[in-house]
Amino acid sequence: MPLTADGEALDDASPSHLIVVRVGSTVPQSSTIHLKTRTKPSADWADLVPQLLIAGTRHLYIGRHEKGTFQRVRKDDVEEESFEGRRVAAIRKFERLALALKDIRDLVIKLEKEKGRKKMSLIFAEGELKLYKRDDDADGVPEGMLKRFLKA
Repeated sequence: MPLTADGEALDDASPSHLIVVRVGSTVPQSSTIHLKTRTKPSADWADLVPQLLIAGTRHLYIGRHEKGTFQRVRKDDVEEESFEGRRVAAIRKFERLALALKDIRDLVIKLEKEKGRKKMSLIFAEGELKLYKRDDDADGVPEGMLKRFLKA
């Protein structure tokens, strides 16, 4: 039976619902790998390490090629000591992101309680993140998703 993103049974398979179809068997996270191909000699670790941490993927394979011909494949293990500095840097960025998201959530809740504002838009432009009040009643985010973020 199809499921919604919340794991509830979905009777009506409308396009506005996410449908999860479970197939196959569960694979241990330690058995998954992340594959990347590169033409440049160095990887963009600032982007790669957070991806690996979020996915819980321990093993990274980077294939280096020149005009489509692979020269070598490098295997890295994110749990190795050589990755410690990169892991710590990525975790610090996640912590800063979590604090920023908490501040945004707290501000939205405060404005809702004080001024009854329910519709706001969070916009990032020209290096700044700004919260704007909205004058229209159009729904930008489905109510069910909003509820997940407004719980204190």
